[in-house]
Amino acid sequence: MKTSWRRLRQIEKFLTGEVTQMDSDLFRARLDRDEDLKSDLSVQRQAYQVIRDYARKQVQQEIAAIDQRLFNGGQSQEFQRQIHRIFS
Repeated sequence: MKTSWRRLRQIEKFLTGEVTQMDSDLFRARLDRDEDLKSDLSVQRQAYQVIRDYARKQVQQEIAAIDQRLFNGGQSQEFQRQIHRIFS
């Protein structure tokens, strides 16, 4: 089934808490009756998790690159000593 933009926006608002309590309750009631909506919600949750995991991995790679440059490059030995003192 092709999911409409409107439906995706409703799911997104529900997942991010951008809806009122009444709209949230109505959405939950629709979830109980609509298997396609349940499926779309599940897929959207999985997509958000993939995006979070990817972003986390990107940040870890950036930190590793900075660490490599700062602590294994041979330059800035005084800076390295200062950092080691802070965390020792």
